[in-house]
Amino acid sequence: MPAIDWMQKGPFGLMVHWLSDIAPPPGHPGFKDFNEAVDAFPVEQFCDQIAATGAGWLIFPFGQNTGFYCSPNTFLDEHLPGHCSKRDLFREIAEGITKRGLKMIAYLPGAVPNQKEEVRSFFGWDADPIDKRDFQRKYARMVRSWSESMGTLISAWWFDGAYECQRTGYTHGNDRFEIPEWGEAVRAGNPDSVYCLNPGANTFQYVSEAEGYLAGEARELAVTPGRPLIGDKQWHSLVPIDCKWMHKTRGEEIPPPRFTDRELHSYVHRIHGNGGGTTLNIGIYLDGTMPEASLAQVTRVAGWVNAGTAPNEVYTD
Repeated sequence: MPAIDWMQKGPFGLMVHWLSDIAPPPGHPGFKDFNEAVDAFPVEQFCDQIAATGAGWLIFPFGQNTGFYCSPNTFLDEHLPGHCSKRDLFREIAEGITKRGLKMIAYLPGAVPNQKEEVRSFFGWDADPIDKRDFQRKYARMVRSWSESMGTLISAWWFDGAYECQRTGYTHGNDRFEIPEWGEAVRAGNPDSVYCLNPGANTFQYVSEAEGYLAGEARELAVTPGRPLIGDKQWHSLVPIDCKWMHKTRGEEIPPPRFTDRELHSYVHRIHGNGGGTTLNIGIYLDGTMPEASLAQVTRVAGWVNAGTAPNEVYTD
């Protein structure tokens, strides 16, 4: 498994859940359809803002459960037309992020139980309540298509929804993953790419020995690493710092940061000091803008961590 020790350089990564069903900013009239929203996305402004925070990488979604993806895909466009954007927004962002010296991580669900019926039907998700191997073979072709197209623009993948049936009530478990096939699809365009499978919030467990880093979904700033690696896998966490992953309430602003500077600085400082990696999820509106308060907070924290400034050197109370 290729190394992902670039996470240890920190100070952290950022993630946004830019999806077709999130809300525009208050007062914005919205967009008539997904392609109009994609076409209006301000790529240069967005990449400048992400890079200006001092973050080391970005996690950005191809899509999630809306039936739409923000990048053309040869496999999907041939067999399930109308679900991929005309503009290759993901590529443009990946190119912009890479040009600014950051790494790009692609987000996708690893399962589609909550997808639109047409998408579930195409992938064969509902064909068998337990055996999902046929689904994965088809889904892996979609992943492979993007991997081959993007090449080294994608350094890693973060796959959601690798939930065990004991925890969720699903009828299927994670033995549905054909791990070699999964890895081949991920690395079809970049042999150094790695991936993780997310088994759920606050589990901090791996699904497969083939993963390159820990998914680490968390809701609070509670768990930090004692060392950089667990076996040969990079320690990593993913925490939302303002809204709960994405903002869907129209007419309302994205909530302010959930944590104080001291809380967030202490958390990132502990992780970075022990060689771990963490990604901070911040809210984003459908027009591609992000809340100033969240951007300002992570920028302050990055400055302190990059300078080697411990929390007790900033806060004296």
